[in-house]
Amino acid sequence: MNKITCNKKKFDKIKAMLVVAQAVNSTDSKRRECRFYNCKICNSWHVTSQFFTNSNTEVMYEQK
Repeated sequence: MNKITCNKKKFDKIKAMLVVAQAVNSTDSKRRECRFYNCKICNSWHVTSQFFTNSNTEVMYEQK
């Protein structure tokens, strides 16, 4: 049986929280991750710089 996966970078929940917290407090303008979510496809956590959500994600933190 094949495990369904996606091609995004995977984190555990704590690491995703830390990545977002570091990005929110960073002065580096290259990446601005502002939230993290649990992916229903691969059951891992991902971070994103997009403020909006869609029906495929569960937002756990959002900084605007």
